[in-house]
Amino acid sequence: MATSGEYGRHDFGQGGLNDGLDVGELVDEIGLDGDEIAWRKEFVGFDDEDERRLSRYEDAFAENAEQIADDFYENLTGHEQTAEVMGRSEKGLEQLKRTQSAYLVTLAEGEYDEGYFEDRARIGKIHDMLEMPMKHYLGQYGVYYDLILPLIGDRLIDSLTDRLAPDAAGLTVYDETAAAVEAEVDDAIEDLLSVLRIINLDMQVVTDTYINSYSEKLSAEVERNNRLMAEVEDE
Repeated sequence: MATSGEYGRHDFGQGGLNDGLDVGELVDEIGLDGDEIAWRKEFVGFDDEDERRLSRYEDAFAENAEQIADDFYENLTGHEQTAEVMGRSEKGLEQLKRTQSAYLVTLAEGEYDEGYFEDRARIGKIHDMLEMPMKHYLGQYGVYYDLILPLIGDRLIDSLTDRLAPDAAGLTVYDETAAAVEAEVDDAIEDLLSVLRIINLDMQVVTDTYINSYSEKLSAEVERNNRLMAEVEDE
């Protein structure tokens, strides 16, 4: 079981493909500066309250990071198409799992600055360089929801247990039960929305990196066609 601090941003950028990747240039190309990040946060409603709520899961994410990474890659290796993409990576399976654990932990670290989104851009670009189709990458988030949302359910159960525990006289105040349950469920829903908002921001950055790559390939192809047309006209 991992502890808080064992995984983090230092785990990103370690693979061989990073040698040919200039993340600063990449974020410039997709326009991901401080103002753009602030606008995106405001647009999806991600604020200080979301940061606070996510921070409550830092320990839980760290404690479950390795198991979630194991389950995550069990799913990927179980499908031929995604297993083929993984085979192109210079990292071994255990290295990939470590990076995945770091991704989960940094979701709740509370640092959602330009460096955070540079890391997300790096991750997206690396998957594009591995020629992972966007449908695979975005589809992984659906798998991720299945793995991490139960942690919110666990916290809800713990909170309800505490709220509905017998009082000092050994009796539960049942007339407050409905209000307590409603309050805890509402709180859990807000936690869920915070998780979905930060993942939505991550998905936006990944999509940007893919679209940027497609644009570069299209521009190169147009340039090649223009060059061929010019050669034909000169003959």
